Amino acid sequence: MSYAKNVLQEAYFGPEYIKQVQLQFNKIRAKFRNKPYSTSMAQDSDVLKFNRMMEQLFGFNAFSLAFSPSSDINAYALPIICAQTPEECKRMVSTLKAAKSGFRFDKMGKINGLITLNRGTLNTTVLTDEEVMAIMLHELGHNFFEAVTDSKCIYTLTAAMLNAIKRVNEIISARLRTQMAKDIQPLAAQKDVENACISVKQLIGSFIAKPIGFLNKIVGKITKHETMYDNMRSNRFWYTNEKFADTFAAMYGYGPALHSALMKMYDIGYSQFNLPKNPVITAYIVFDLFLTDILLYILNIKDEHPDGLTRIKVSCDYLKSELAKEGLDPKLKKELTNQLDQMEQLIEDYVSFPKDQDSYRAIRLYYTFLYRAFGGDLREMDTDNAAIFKTIDKRYEELYKK
Repeated sequence: MSYAKNVLQEAYFGPEYIKQVQLQFNKIRAKFRNKPYSTSMAQDSDVLKFNRMMEQLFGFNAFSLAFSPSSDINAYALPIICAQTPEECKRMVSTLKAAKSGFRFDKMGKINGLITLNRGTLNTTVLTDEEVMAIMLHELGHNFFEAVTDSKCIYTLTAAMLNAIKRVNEIISARLRTQMAKDIQPLAAQKDVENACISVKQLIGSFIAKPIGFLNKIVGKITKHETMYDNMRSNRFWYTNEKFADTFAAMYGYGPALHSALMKMYDIGYSQFNLPKNPVITAYIVFDLFLTDILLYILNIKDEHPDGLTRIKVSCDYLKSELAKEGLDPKLKKELTNQLDQMEQLIEDYVSFPKDQDSYRAIRLYYTFLYRAFGGDLREMDTDNAAIFKTIDKRYEELYKK
């Protein structure tokens, strides 16, 4: 049953429409798991069938599932950022439609989609088939972000022009993060922190972070003309894009699977640090992480992906906003409540992880602190998640009526 037809403003579509796509992907993964990589994989009959199903469901003129030989557990998409002029922006926005199955493109718009899965993602036994599909839905969400959230083309053109600046910022950010990792590793080998010094970056951050954050909020409130301002201005555009992509997966009932996958991926990535459990060293590392993070925030060079528990909190907030609506189908309410319980349990499991078994205790404590103090990321101080959910609902209602 389609929940969207019961509550017009209900932009939650559930897993019903993904079911056959999921089954087809399961076949692909079973066929290719632990098999030698080949460029011919993308031309396999089951892959081509999957592509046609994705075109039918989401309205792509052409869709392609590709594979990378990388052993990393990851995936990526080529999102649609084609609007370089007002005319191109309007054409892109006009291709978006709404059906009972969710947002889709008009084939006349000639919108194409591409998702690439690393071989590591196909081969791993850590992620279930549903979790890999959730990751793909997240990547797919990037294709719909601008058409859903920027129907008047207010921000898309600015974002396109600033893309080059973003790439430079990413390089700077990567170098700072690399230096941060180098700072942590020698510290982990120390028996004490007697000779540890407070760096220039820490002094800068501690003195000016709060005033900068406060001014950002004031300027945003004064200049805001509509609710999405805080989310869509140039220094938050890609950050919001990531949160929208997570919400897109949640709209199809894949929120728990997505965040279960992310938690597993975090665990794989951070467990390599094997940080010491000495409380003094742990406190120092948390302090250093915080002040480094403040500097990245001030300079606006943080990676666009939300930190730590931010992503799962945003998805929980999305489900809460859905549950708060009047006139929900009882079956839908039960489904959403169950998903919310699963994701809140993931947060609880993360926060209360036994410290004697924790190989990256300091990092976990830091992200727990961010979650409790800022909602998971310093950027949550000057963004508006409720506005994202309202914009999605409004856009769906506008298009569904046509």
